[in-house]
Amino acid sequence: MNHFKGKQPKLITLLIIIVFLFTIFTYLNSKVIYVSNTGKNHYPGTNNKPIKSINKAINMALPGTTIKIKPGIYKETVHINKNGFPFLPIKVTGMYGKTKLIGNIDRSEKIINIRNSNYINISGLNLSNLKATNSEQTPTAINIDGHSKSIIIKNNIIHDIETDYKEGNSHGISAYGKGISNIQIVKNKLYNLKLGNSEALVLNGNINNFKVSDNQIFDNNNIGIDIIGYEGIESNDKLDKARNGTISNNRVQNNTSKHNPSYNGDQSAAGIYIDGGENIVISDNISANNDIGIEIASEHKNKNAVNILVKKNIIKNNGYTGIAIGGYNQTMGGVKKIRLLNNRLIHNDQQQQFGGEILLQYNINDLIITKNAISPNKNGYLLIKDNKSGKNINIKHNNYNLKGSNKIIWNKKEEYLR
Repeated sequence: MNHFKGKQPKLITLLIIIVFLFTIFTYLNSKVIYVSNTGKNHYPGTNNKPIKSINKAINMALPGTTIKIKPGIYKETVHINKNGFPFLPIKVTGMYGKTKLIGNIDRSEKIINIRNSNYINISGLNLSNLKATNSEQTPTAINIDGHSKSIIIKNNIIHDIETDYKEGNSHGISAYGKGISNIQIVKNKLYNLKLGNSEALVLNGNINNFKVSDNQIFDNNNIGIDIIGYEGIESNDKLDKARNGTISNNRVQNNTSKHNPSYNGDQSAAGIYIDGGENIVISDNISANNDIGIEIASEHKNKNAVNILVKKNIIKNNGYTGIAIGGYNQTMGGVKKIRLLNNRLIHNDQQQQFGGEILLQYNINDLIITKNAISPNKNGYLLIKDNKSGKNINIKHNNYNLKGSNKIIWNKKEEYLR
């Protein structure tokens, strides 16, 4: 006989009521805390009596609190290690372009560091002027790590975050996940970043469910957007990859490693790069005047980027190639289940380095290229394919504008499309 029959639904109802009452109580007690660089930390944090320290405001915050940082310059490293609540996030906001956080590399390599935190929104901030003083430092404007979920980074301006060291690394926005989920990076500007071996915007490791949209990423000296797997951020190899996300409506322009000391003049910076990510849609972006428009690969042997859909993007005037697929040599990892659909590729391979509009590299398995509009340079190539590129490669129903070039390198032989 089940002596608990009928009690379980009552318990669930009671829990729902408790959660509902807690949410209402928190909402009614949530508040705005004002911060000003002319404030005092013993003030209550009202509009007329703001506090001075952003970190003090964060320590005071409860679920539902909005921290409003007034215009001015703040030389403070911001540490966030606390939680909001569903529908009651902790918000850190500034006046767009006028609330400036200046980095101090002696104090921290990050300007804002979010660690093991849930339901946090960062918006309206201008973050800049953080420069490495040795090759071990990784200057970063906004970093997210550990176990964090439901983080929104929106409407921020990030610039002049720098390393000039050949072995150095730097980021505008980074997430290194050991269990990060539901992250949104939306409507930010990232420019004039000196990145060393790294990327302007990177999601790396165990990150599930992400959205990167409507950002402007330009004039940087390495990769624009990078989605990475298999670098050992997460100890569980099956989870060590950014996955289940969208990259949409971004403008990624003028990102090149030409003058980056880490690359010795090699021009290999992709506007958008999937390096071992999985289940990702790349759609409606403009990737222009980079070294590579979009690249899909894996840099780790026997590992793959899997199930990537590239659709309705405009990819134009990139120096080396429009879209590169597969590991850049035979010892690298590869790709599996890749679809290129309804993209426009226009005048890529500007440097005439035999990259063509589409470059098929190594370790490709199951690739479909269909319904794309391709307009090559006069002296460029439509397509480059090696005879060891891979298998199950299907190229059909594309629209070729042959007013430019009709040349193809297919299995190391130059041919012509008629």
